[in-house]
Formats: sequence, C-alpha cells, structure tokens
Amino acid sequence: MRIVYYAPIMASHPLLTLIETKVRNRDMHLAAAAQIDRELADAAKVLGVSLEELGVAPSASVQAKADGRRAGSMTEFIVEYLGQADRGVSRLDLKAILKSHPKFGEQVTRNENGFYNGVNRCLRRGEIVQDPNGILYLHGRLPDTAKAVEESQHSKPSLFEMVTRSETPQ
Repeated sequence: MRIVYYAPIMASHPLLTLIETKVRNRDMHLAAAAQIDRELADAAKVLGVSLEELGVAPSASVQAKADGRRAGSMTEFIVEYLGQADRGVSRLDLKAILKSHPKFGEQVTRNENGFYNGVNRCLRRGEIVQDPNGILYLHGRLPDTAKAVEESQHSKPSLFEMVTRSETPQ
C-alpha cells in the first residue's frame, strides 16, 4: 500500500481560502454582536435595570459560545486570566504564564504563533483591549487611554525631535 501526502495541494486549495474567509467573517459578526450586547447591557445598567426587565435577551451567539471547541481553550483562559488580573498584562508576561500552565505550556512552546493568534482573536472579538503601550486588559477595564497616550508621548521623543537632534552640528 502506497501512502501519498497531499498537503501541498491542500494548502493552495481555493476551498480553504473560502473557509478562512467565512471564519473571519463569522468572527467579525460575533464580535459586532458581542459589542452591541455590551452596549445594551451598559445602557440598562445606567437605567438601573437588567436586560431581562427591559424584555431584551442577549443574542444567542453570546449566550451559547459560537462553537464548543472554545470551551477550555487558550483564548478562554486568556479572557478569564485578564478578568481576574488586577492590572494589565503584556503579551510577553501572558505568554510566560501560559508556558507555565499545565494544559497550554507544551502547546505554546511547540507553536508560539498559536498564542499570538489566540490573542488577536480575542482582540478582534472585542473580549480584550490593548492600550497604546501594548498592555492587554479585559474589555471595560482599560484605564483612561488619553492619560496613557499622553504619558507614552512624553516618555519618548517625537520623530521630529530625533531627526532635528541628529542634524544639528555639535
């Protein structure tokens, strides 16, 4: 019996491109639905009532996770960890935490791109946010971004300052 490996052919198959596009579109729509549900919940909170009291139910995609594969996944762990953290976490620190985790340690060590893809999926879905310095927070826990941007701009010279400093004769 002869076994033939068809992976190079499959990697360029147009159906795979279509599937990737559909998954990307689904993730964008789920992120939009989740964002709308958060805005509805915030509006209800301002009124001092729950969504159920207003007769508005969260979308089904938010109530039941989009697919069962996510349960116990790395992205779910990232969201839960950032939800319990008392401060923002850098990607490097988060990766180190995942490497020490019994379930995800080998997975992250073997394929670091999986970690970065997971973080980017969470960012696209709107479950986590990132400040201008690259620190990750759970959605809604981002500190005052204007203050963070202002502090980061004062700590680094602007491109104009760097260019004019190097051109002035000493």
